[in-house]
Amino acid sequence: MRTTIRAGTLLTVAAVILAAETPGPDCCRITAEPTGRLGVLNIVVTNLQDAPVTLFDSSPENDLRLWVQDEAGKEPERTEYGRRLLTRERRAFRNINRDLAKGQSFHQSIDLLKIYVLKPGTYRVQVTRMVIIGETDVALTAETRVTIPRGP
Repeated sequence: MRTTIRAGTLLTVAAVILAAETPGPDCCRITAEPTGRLGVLNIVVTNLQDAPVTLFDSSPENDLRLWVQDEAGKEPERTEYGRRLLTRERRAFRNINRDLAKGQSFHQSIDLLKIYVLKPGTYRVQVTRMVIIGETDVALTAETRVTIPRGP
């Protein structure tokens, strides 16, 4: 008896195997929460899987990508420092590889007021951080809201 397998079937099987082996953002949990200090967020990455997760630790401004929008959906003006970050005119004084075992977390804080001119109001903030699993780069994303109160 002869068995015939069509090429389409092989491609489907290969795609399923690759999808099962390719790490995704469900490997980790990322949270971004206001700290209680005006404009400062605490970012926490936690490894949820058995395999180690690697991340680079240079500085929050280098390690994190931020998207900030005001209530009208517009990005606020950047500070001089924030403009330099856009053009990559910055230096990392350290670059440490950190391996997180299952259940381990890595904490960073970032001061939005160093990067943006935030007027009173509520802002939507999206934070993305890259991690490495094996040899695959994985983007982790968290969202939060930050409120800048009106002065006295």
